[in-house]
Amino acid sequence: MEIPAAQPANLVLQPVQPLALYRPESFRLIEQGDGDNYEAAVPPSRLATLPLLFFTLFWDGFMVMWYGIAIAKGIWPMALFGLLHLGVGIFLSHKVLVGMFNTPRLRIADGRMKFTNGPIPAAGRLDAPVADVDAFAVVEGATSSRSGTTTTFSLVANMGNGTSKTFALFLPDRACAEYVAQRFNAALAEAKTRALPSPYRS
Repeated sequence: MEIPAAQPANLVLQPVQPLALYRPESFRLIEQGDGDNYEAAVPPSRLATLPLLFFTLFWDGFMVMWYGIAIAKGIWPMALFGLLHLGVGIFLSHKVLVGMFNTPRLRIADGRMKFTNGPIPAAGRLDAPVADVDAFAVVEGATSSRSGTTTTFSLVANMGNGTSKTFALFLPDRACAEYVAQRFNAALAEAKTRALPSPYRS
């Protein structure tokens, strides 16, 4: 005859809460909130843009010389040949300006979530109701070069319609990416809770 195991009296199971992640010491995340609104700025590392800045100055200087010769001497095939390189120079110049002057910002207010990266126009903007955003997640990638393979980390917003939106953030390592995802997810959850009718708020 089996004797059932004794059960502790008044046993209450509590849900396991995820451990809070601490901000990496060298990482900057500026947060502001008043209970109803949330705003965060993620200033990029301006120094990380310097190598690309020097390369772009060299590239653009060469293109100025190239087109100066082509136009002065009327060598139009030479000017036509340089169009592709000119496009590369414009792309690099825009990337440098964005890295030097832009600051990505996330704002959650009035039931909407807005992500901007200004003042210079750049890709990666988002303006959507908080109800349409499921959660923020970290995506790991890799870039290859002559010096080897570099691991990269991106922050994406998983949308309710099954798509995802990648944010233009400077995230040097996994710890920084996971910290930002945690903070943004907490702000998103709080905004969704405020949107519920009073009896359903926890």
